[in-house]
Amino acid sequence: MGKRRRIVWTVDAETDPFLRGRVPQPFIWGAYCGENEQGQEEYYEFATVAQLVEFFRYKSVVVYAHNGGKFDYHYLRDELNSDEPIMVISGRLAKFKIGECEFRDSLNIFPNTRLEDFGGKIKIDYSKFEADKRSDPNILAEIKRYLKQDCVLLWDTVARYRREYGTALTQAGASMRYWEKMAKTDAPRQTKAQHDRYKPHYYGGRVQCFESGNLSTTFSVADINSAYPEGMLWKHPICPEAQILSTLPPMDKIAQCLITLDATSRGALPWRDPETSELFFPDDEHGNRKRLRTYKITGWEFLAGLELNAIEVNRIRQVHYFPQTISFRDYIEHFYNLREEARLRKDIAGRTFGKYFMCGLYGKFGANPENYAEYVIATDESRAEWHAKGYRDYKPWGDRFLLERKPLEDELNDLNGKWRFYNVATAASVTGYVRANLFRALSASAGAIYCDTDSIAARDVGKLAFGTKLGQWKHEGTFDRYSIAGKKLYAFHHAGAAEEYDPDEKDNPTWKVASKGVNFGKLADGPSRISAIAAGGEINHEPEVPTYSIIRSAPVFIGRTIRHTAKDIRIAPEALPA
Repeated sequence: MGKRRRIVWTVDAETDPFLRGRVPQPFIWGAYCGENEQGQEEYYEFATVAQLVEFFRYKSVVVYAHNGGKFDYHYLRDELNSDEPIMVISGRLAKFKIGECEFRDSLNIFPNTRLEDFGGKIKIDYSKFEADKRSDPNILAEIKRYLKQDCVLLWDTVARYRREYGTALTQAGASMRYWEKMAKTDAPRQTKAQHDRYKPHYYGGRVQCFESGNLSTTFSVADINSAYPEGMLWKHPICPEAQILSTLPPMDKIAQCLITLDATSRGALPWRDPETSELFFPDDEHGNRKRLRTYKITGWEFLAGLELNAIEVNRIRQVHYFPQTISFRDYIEHFYNLREEARLRKDIAGRTFGKYFMCGLYGKFGANPENYAEYVIATDESRAEWHAKGYRDYKPWGDRFLLERKPLEDELNDLNGKWRFYNVATAASVTGYVRANLFRALSASAGAIYCDTDSIAARDVGKLAFGTKLGQWKHEGTFDRYSIAGKKLYAFHHAGAAEEYDPDEKDNPTWKVASKGVNFGKLADGPSRISAIAAGGEINHEPEVPTYSIIRSAPVFIGRTIRHTAKDIRIAPEALPA
């Protein structure tokens, strides 16, 4: 007999509108199931958390809320089961139980999405959610329609995802399972020692402010089509252990290597400051004086540096050569084709699924379980028992305690255990390929202003390979002014457009705005704020939305002072070879 399919529900809460300094309180909850055990639809509304919890407490079902782990579920904190594991991912309540019911956050399978990204979301004026307005029966009826539609939209999306791609908790996990199925192989495993040996060659993307401040100048922005998926079309290391060489292998094998060398680089190679861990791309000839430093890089970046005459090698210290390689071409092309088919039939959810499966796999190879932990909520009576199992007190949880257990060394080295290292060399190679390609594109462009792994802002991008295929570039617009205040903090004005900025205008935007961590892009004066920061000013940002955290019993408003942080990362600290 096959495994019984668990019934899926979705929940959502409507709260007081966000207002600076006010913690919003939920005034209505919705719960929806599109197909119960009898194949019927069910929908219910609840006025209180207690009513919602009692409805689900004795149901052996799975409940999803979108961003529940950093919002909705924090109103249920007192109801979480004691003495049962809960799962926390990047500070998010990812999975827990109340009674027999399991709750999950759908953002774990749809990372960095909003419900509107799946189409069909109703728009509403959130000022109607104020208590004095929602007391009007007509307005309350409108709010209820909005709430139900959100629950239905999320259920339709989650149910389809689980039908097509399984029940994995996270997108990365689902991607790995799907690849294993397609490749007819198990995912690789490494020991902690192997992971630690190759990890120094693993870096993220390249985000760089070549210029900063405010300037009127004509430039263009070009974005690459699926940088990391295109990188996965090529061959990358897959065996867990490398052969150690003292010299380079033949040129056609260099891409299979992780290399440690003493060299002079002109912006081609990543280098991490051993004191601060800050990432640089040094120009070792800055100030007309050659500098020598030790780099730990991938073969892809070595090849790009040689090709563009951007490195001078003094000494090859060590080469990790991986004789076994793998290409993820079949996997990537499968999801690329699904994504394109979905685009043609205007299937928004299908297109989003394809995008995330294309991008969700490579990072799993570099996962580091040393950063993971097991958590449990213990009572006064059970606390000592959990301490005896290796858990330590982490934070208070009302009148209970949140306990944490980190993996032990022998667990990290157990190839068949749950604390899995996959193959960090694979992830290092994929990211190295992408950085190498970006460096080639930067070298082909003139007057570079800014780059962000898969995009370039420069005065001339005409030599890039434009097209619709994976790895080709697309023109994102021509601009006549920039305000650059730091990495992922800029405002670019579209050439000839109006000065006013409408955050909701998607078809004919006047500005291109990025502001990671502080959403200036949602503010009509967002560009002017960024311009003020780029000029050297400071902005004290007080958020309207409080921060919900597992380490606090109540949400708090965390203000930030936003300053100019742009720096030229071609100019790196002095470093003698190790």
